[in-house]
Amino acid sequence: MGIRILNLRFVLGLDDPADTGLLWACIGPISNIFANLYVPDIYIEPNFMAEIFYIEGKGEIRVIPIERINISAHKVQQGIWLYGSKEIAALVIHTPYSLWALDLNGHELSVEKLTCDVPDLKELLFTIASKLF
Repeated sequence: MGIRILNLRFVLGLDDPADTGLLWACIGPISNIFANLYVPDIYIEPNFMAEIFYIEGKGEIRVIPIERINISAHKVQQGIWLYGSKEIAALVIHTPYSLWALDLNGHELSVEKLTCDVPDLKELLFTIASKLF
């Protein structure tokens, strides 16, 4: 999955402006961190005039599944039967500045180990990533 475009806008307001101020005291620094780091465009805005929780966003996400192909053979009198199946082994997430992988339970995998376990995966990921961005 590669995030090419992600724009999010949050507007937060509680029924009491003082409560909104307390909430903003916690969330405001997070908003400032998003503004100063390279992350997708995330904007958080307080509203002291109305009780509101509003989210607006758009984005484009790509998923790169890593599939494992299993082939087995069964010898019979007439020859050999070959059986094949495939299953998703991992998902690779590629952003302009990072590359990481998840297993099917959502746990982070080592990309280095995954590229060692799967022949030619590193070159394939580079090729796919160069087409995405």
